Amino acid sequence: MHSLIIVLLTVFSIVARADDDLRSGAPKDCYLYSWGKGPNWTAKVSTEFRLSLLNRQMPHVDDQFSKPTEKALTWIDRQKEPTVTTIATVEGRKVIQVVYTEEGSFGKIIGTILLAIETAHDSEWFSPFFGAQPELYRGQFVSGKDVAFGYVATLEWSGTGAMRSHYLFDLRKQYPEIVATISAGRVTQIEFKTEAEYNEALKIFDREADLLSGVIPSQKMQ
Repeated sequence: MHSLIIVLLTVFSIVARADDDLRSGAPKDCYLYSWGKGPNWTAKVSTEFRLSLLNRQMPHVDDQFSKPTEKALTWIDRQKEPTVTTIATVEGRKVIQVVYTEEGSFGKIIGTILLAIETAHDSEWFSPFFGAQPELYRGQFVSGKDVAFGYVATLEWSGTGAMRSHYLFDLRKQYPEIVATISAGRVTQIEFKTEAEYNEALKIFDREADLLSGVIPSQKMQ
């Protein structure tokens, strides 16, 4: 009986600590992606967390959902230690990157990646705005005519002609917001019936270059 009480108290203590480090706030846009069968969309997510939560749990993008829902971003028992990096500070609020490594084929090195921003200066609570379980991933900061301080999250797929999708976040918004997206890949002339169609298809690379320079493609002067 005494042992049972100790076990119950221990379980209660773990649950209580998790509750202390996880809460609901105002719903905010969060792009969620899971390689293979989804998700691949933006959902309103109300989850906010403290870094101490990562000592016990880790984020997971649940691929059973086919339509946008915050239920797709879950927290499971931690399976490996993350690498947590402060990649930027926006008006005193930290932007962090949480990475869980995973060895895979075709250069896969990331199992899960989460980007989140502090809810307020020194609040120590973070709201996720990007969560992915990718095949390949890279990110970079950009600054340009339309987006003075932005971050581009890029998802890539091997074996598909270097197919890639870019998501441009404006970090100067009240909350990080996707202001432009673009997908690009291999373009070969034999796929098109006319030279004009081929030349039009090649313009995707100009639009890709714009986005990676902080210029929203649809706003570029013609």
